[in-house]
Amino acid sequence: RNGKHVGNFFKNAVSNIKKGYSIYVNNFRTLCFL
Repeated sequence: RNGKHVGNFFKNAVSNIKKGYSIYVNNFRTLCFL
């Protein structure tokens, strides 16, 4: 049960990092196009 919890936590962390990275990239592109 603990291992599953850690796995879910890791998955959530990875998805949050991917979301943050895509937002960062989009903001960077917007700045470049301004």
